[in-house]
Amino acid sequence: MTKRYYIRQDAAVLFLILIAWLCRMAHVYECPYQLELGYLRSVIYMAIPACWSVSIGRRVIQPQLRIYLIAEAWLMVFWIGVRFIKYSFVEDPCLTHWLWYLFYVSQIMMPTVSLFVSEALCKPETHRTPKRLHYLYLPALLLLALVLTNDLHQMVFVFPADGPRYPTDGYGYGIGFYLIDGWIIGCAAVTFAAILRKSRIPGIKKRILIPMGILTVLIIYLVLYILYVPFIKKWLNDVTVMFCLFLMAVFESFFRLNLIQTNTHYRRLFQITPTPACIVDGDGRQLAASDAYSAIPGDAMHRAEVSPVILQDRMRVSSAPIRIGHVVW
Repeated sequence: MTKRYYIRQDAAVLFLILIAWLCRMAHVYECPYQLELGYLRSVIYMAIPACWSVSIGRRVIQPQLRIYLIAEAWLMVFWIGVRFIKYSFVEDPCLTHWLWYLFYVSQIMMPTVSLFVSEALCKPETHRTPKRLHYLYLPALLLLALVLTNDLHQMVFVFPADGPRYPTDGYGYGIGFYLIDGWIIGCAAVTFAAILRKSRIPGIKKRILIPMGILTVLIIYLVLYILYVPFIKKWLNDVTVMFCLFLMAVFESFFRLNLIQTNTHYRRLFQITPTPACIVDGDGRQLAASDAYSAIPGDAMHRAEVSPVILQDRMRVSSAPIRIGHVVW
């Protein structure tokens, strides 16, 4: 992918974010069609991480890292989607109550998965996450279970005894809430430290400053949001979306800075290889070819799938199966 491609891609994403933000402003200033614009805004914000997950599947080489990043993307879609349903379609207090609890699926699991991403960063394609690290899922799942069973023990949210059965405000916080916050902050700190540790690898010390800078801006934003700074509350009030967008920007910076192995330049590398070779699909249609490649008769290609073929000019044609067809050289 060329620099020009990335510029077009980033411009398209920023344009969509601008449209979604204007939809938000339409609600703030009570413009017409607020409901429809609200739907459009949520669809845009769900589409961005969904499309990003498809891009991850095509680019990331390391299998486990690819799974972790796709999981992060769909946790973002889940969080934004649940919030969209809660505020746009649901009026029943009980269902609203449970959708609120489901927010914590993404809030707890996204920082947890980030730990595995940071561990796999800058590792070779054959890297596998150590089995002992899988125990990190245990505290995350226990905290999630604590939220989903809160109505039985009220260790996360404490509701007044004389209040409504499913209150939307006026509640307090129990020890479970602070344990969840501690887990999220702890995961973020460990992830940040792991990224910082990667900066000791020769050649990436300066590059690592970019994702660290994005994380720093995210932390500053969250602090300002918690402090109810008027500018943030009016213009950038959507903390869910801001968190997801910043996190995507951090991971995308890993791609752009080559801190995550991708197949971004493989097509160009295949094209300039001095070996006469091509890639064909199952029907024999050419998908890619090197500059040194010259046409090979179709029947020779098919026979080469069984065993190498020697042509009249003493050229040897070989073939090997791949997922989408064959590579012929």
